[in-house]
Amino acid sequence: MKATKKITTILLIVTMLASALPFLGMADESYIEQFCISVAVGANETQLNFSWYYPLEADGRLTYAKYADLVDGEMPEDAITVEAEGVLANDLEEYAYHVVIGDLEPSTEYAYQLANGDDVDEIRKVTTGEDGDFSFLFLGDPQVDAEYELWDNSLNIIDTHPEFDGVSFLVSGGDQVDSGFDEHNFAAYLDHEVLYGIPVATTIGNHDNQGTFYPFHFNVANMSDKYGVTNAGGDSYFRYNDALFISINSNCDDAEQHRAFISETIEANPDARWKIVVQHHSIFSPSERVDDEYSLSLREKFIPVYEEFDIDIVLNGHDHAFGRTYMMDGDEPVTDPSAYDNETMTSVTDPEGIFYITANSSSGTKMHEIDTRAEEYCVAMLQDNSPHATKVYVSDSELTLATYSLNEMDLVDTFTINKTPEMSFTDVPEGQWYTEGIRYCFKKGYMAGVSENEFGRKQNVTRAMFATILAKIDG
Repeated sequence: MKATKKITTILLIVTMLASALPFLGMADESYIEQFCISVAVGANETQLNFSWYYPLEADGRLTYAKYADLVDGEMPEDAITVEAEGVLANDLEEYAYHVVIGDLEPSTEYAYQLANGDDVDEIRKVTTGEDGDFSFLFLGDPQVDAEYELWDNSLNIIDTHPEFDGVSFLVSGGDQVDSGFDEHNFAAYLDHEVLYGIPVATTIGNHDNQGTFYPFHFNVANMSDKYGVTNAGGDSYFRYNDALFISINSNCDDAEQHRAFISETIEANPDARWKIVVQHHSIFSPSERVDDEYSLSLREKFIPVYEEFDIDIVLNGHDHAFGRTYMMDGDEPVTDPSAYDNETMTSVTDPEGIFYITANSSSGTKMHEIDTRAEEYCVAMLQDNSPHATKVYVSDSELTLATYSLNEMDLVDTFTINKTPEMSFTDVPEGQWYTEGIRYCFKKGYMAGVSENEFGRKQNVTRAMFATILAKIDG
C-alpha cells in the first residue's frame, strides 16, 4: 500500500514537471513545442500578426493557405511560408517569434502552421473579418492570473453565442494579465482555443506594464518606439476598412507625445471615416476610482488632444465597472435631450464632442462597485458582478455599441452615433452663398439631392417636393 502511494506521488511529480518544462527553460526534446501562441490584428484588414514562444533558439516559420485548399488535412504545395528569427524573451532562455502575413481576403478561413526547426505544430484555423461594414468586440480587463477558467468561460460564450456571429476581431482595453512580471499569467491568458482562431488588438494596461514581457507576447501593429513608450511598449494604431483605431499607452501621461503620435497617424490615414481611441485608464470613471488623481490628471491632459483631432469615441478599461458618458463637450456633459435623437439619449446624429465608455471586466476576475458621484457625467452605469462584452457595429454612417452581460446574455446598454455622408454634389461648389445652407439641409436629411452626385440646385421645387421637405422637418 505504501509502495503504491509512493509510486503515485512520483508519477504526479513527473507529470507536473513535464507540463511545466516550457516555463522552466528546459529543453527536453520529447516536450518541446510552441506555446503562448497569439494572433493579432494586423496593420490593416488584409494582414494578421502572429507571435509565439519556443524554448530554444531555432529557425521559426509560419506556413499558411486558405483552409479550403488543404489536401487531406495537410498544407498544399503552394502554401506560403514566412520565416521568423527568435528573440530572447526572458531569463528562462525562452525565445519569442513574430510573423506578419498579408494579402488576405475578407471573410475567409485560413489554415496556419507554426514550426521551429524540425518541430512542426498542428494546423490551426483563423477567419478574417468582413469587408465594408463590420463589427468587433470591446473587452475590458481580463486580468488573468490563476483564474484561467473564468476567462475561458467568457471566451467560450463569445465564440458560441449567435449574437456574436461574424465579429471580425476583439479589442482589449488592457490588463490582459494580473502581473506583467509573471510569464505564467501570459500563458493563462493566451492558452485558449478560441484565441487561436480570432485576432485580438491588445492595449497596454498598468498591470501589463509592470514587466517587459508584453511586446514579446503581442505582435502589435505599428507600435511606436518614440511616442508613449514605457516598459511594455508605446502607442500604436491599425486601420480596419474605414475605421482608424489609435491605441494610446496611458501609462505614459505625456500628452505632447500622444498628440504627436495621433497627428502623424491621422496624417497617414486622412480618409478614415471613424477615429476610435483605445486607452486603458478611464478618465471618466464610473467606479470607486472616480477621484483617482492619476486618472483626473489624464482627463485634464488628454481631452484637449482628443478634441483637437475630432476623435469620435474613447474606449477605456481599468475600472472593472461599466459606464457610458453623455456626449462630452470637453469635460462638460451634454445633458439636454434635445441634443440627441431621442429622449432616452441612446442615439445622436453628427454630434459635436466625444463620448467615453468604460468596460467592466470581461472575465469577472475582479469587480469594482459603482460610485454615484459619476452620475455627473455618466448617463448609464452598472455593476452586476457578471463579465461584460461590448459589440461595436461600424458602417459608413453608423457606429453602434451594444453592451452585454455575458452570464445571462442580457443587453446592458446601447448607444448609436449616426454620421451623415459627406456631400459629393458636383453642382454645389465650396465657398458660395448657398453652400452651407445646402449642407445643413443635407445633413439634417431634409433634402437629399436628385442623385448621388447632383443636388439639382437650379431645378424648380414642386409642390410635392416642398411638402416632403416640410414633413421631414416636422419629423
